[in-house]
Amino acid sequence: MARGDSSRKRPLETSYETCSGKILLKVLGQDGKMMNLEVKRNKPMKNILLKYCDYKKFEYSAVNFLYLGRRVLVRSTPEELGMEDGDIIEAMVHVDGGGDVKDI
Repeated sequence: MARGDSSRKRPLETSYETCSGKILLKVLGQDGKMMNLEVKRNKPMKNILLKYCDYKKFEYSAVNFLYLGRRVLVRSTPEELGMEDGDIIEAMVHVDGGGDVKDI
């Protein structure tokens, strides 16, 4: 192929999208409020989940995160989980308490 052949060039939009490697994820809290986070596909999920906890003033150890009904492993990445733009992660806060059934 000749050096000036334009058939090998990719459109600018396509090359930027693959180079950026970012997606928009949504974290849905139990209060029904949604938080949008733009993240890199290859960053560990722990970074994303810590951002949510910092924003909501939650203790990280008190929150479970679910994606497609399964707990999110902190070492995994959005790419490993097959996440795409607009996917939703659910945030569930631990609640201690309750009592013995006999007390009712």
